[in-house]
Amino acid sequence: MTPVTATANQPEAPLFSDGLGDRVVAVDAATGDLLQILRVRPQLLAVPSFEFALRERAARLANFRHAYYARVRRIDRHPSGLAIVSDHVEGIRLSDMLRVASERGLQIDLNAALCLLRQLVPSIALLHENARDVAHGLLAPERLIVTPRARVIVVEHVMGSAVEQLQFNRDRLWQDLRVSVPMSAGPARFDHRADVTAIGLVALALVLGRPIAADEYPLRIPGLLNDARARGGAALADQPLPDALHNWIGRALQLDTRQGFQSATEAQIALEEALANVDEFVAAPIALETFLSRYIGVMLDPPVMPAPAPPPPIAIVAPASVPVPSPAPSVAAPLEALEETPVTVPEKTPAKVTEKALDFAVEKAPEKAAAKAPEEKAGPRDIAELLGDFNLAPLPGSAAPTHDARHESAAQASQTVPKYDSRFTAGGPPRWRRIAMVAGAPARFGSRRRRSSVPSRCRPILPASPSSWTASRAATLRRASRSTRARTLSSSAGAACRV
Repeated sequence: MTPVTATANQPEAPLFSDGLGDRVVAVDAATGDLLQILRVRPQLLAVPSFEFALRERAARLANFRHAYYARVRRIDRHPSGLAIVSDHVEGIRLSDMLRVASERGLQIDLNAALCLLRQLVPSIALLHENARDVAHGLLAPERLIVTPRARVIVVEHVMGSAVEQLQFNRDRLWQDLRVSVPMSAGPARFDHRADVTAIGLVALALVLGRPIAADEYPLRIPGLLNDARARGGAALADQPLPDALHNWIGRALQLDTRQGFQSATEAQIALEEALANVDEFVAAPIALETFLSRYIGVMLDPPVMPAPAPPPPIAIVAPASVPVPSPAPSVAAPLEALEETPVTVPEKTPAKVTEKALDFAVEKAPEKAAAKAPEEKAGPRDIAELLGDFNLAPLPGSAAPTHDARHESAAQASQTVPKYDSRFTAGGPPRWRRIAMVAGAPARFGSRRRRSSVPSRCRPILPASPSSWTASRAATLRRASRSTRARTLSSSAGAACRV
């Protein structure tokens, strides 16, 4: 029979793991049965006698078969060590059931707990009766499976003698393997009393409805038993644990070595007597089936994630006020001292005024007055006034130009056009240049600034040569005087002269 893993192409995902090793599910290639393979941790194989003790116990219990136990088929070797091949049992590990019930708030009533105890104690007693010197040794919630039909199955019952070869002390057995053994003077012994102690610890976990924490065994066990409450029952409310059941769990836990049970058979008889004295609770399978249905419903529902904690409030600390130093107190002098202190006022010496300084002030007075007087801006000047600055004599025999009074204003009519002689062009090139500059200023500046507003007929045209200036001058002036824009051109000519 060659087992074939269900996921041959990928590494197997462990079904359950603890201090003993990992459990994976495989399929028997010959029969098609589901198998559960426990791969023992390599650290446990450091002792040479471990494998020998394991194989010897498996061979001794090869013919021990019962519905309360999962059948162990063989011991195999795999690349990392040893593997225990057993029949696969469908169900829930009791350790997982207690953990989920504690996390999800699923209450285990005392009726369901008693139903589990009435199956667990007889199964261990059956093993003790079958082999007087054989004990499970590793009994714990991790090695108990609850089936969907509300039955308890004991697994891995062949490893007790092998783990005993490791000679772990009591604390290490609990911390690494969750194995409870009674207190002893020498190394821990896996005998019948060890199995009874483990039964008592499982019973206490069922009554509490949660797993026993790592730091609670063994010192806090008596306090947990005294605080245990009975849940469910006819009253449907928590009540103190019945005295008969309280005493039975205490004797199973070996709290008093003189009154503790020596075997599972003795514990079974005492349990039946205790249940006979308890009328409020009944160890009926229906109670366990009801709990399993609730457990499956909780497992199908998604877990409720706790709401995130609100962020801590931000404390706003006001800035520390900087103390303002108070001004130093002024020490006032006594009034009598102020009255007696004489106050001297310096006398001003009159300044001596000399005659030279007086004459200088008289001379500078008109200049200062002229400097303070505002400058008068010169107004626009007419072209005739500009030409009159040259003091040219009138031309001989030239008639005065006639003016049309209809096109002239009163101010323009009062002005006369001066007459010029032939010296206008005989004065030499320098004088002609100055005259041409004055006469051509309106054409240059006026065309740039107000070309769009001055008609082309009013723009002065410079002659091509100096000799033709005398003949065209009078006609140009007459056209400029008739134009409505003559005043604008005169203003531009005045501005050009100032520049």
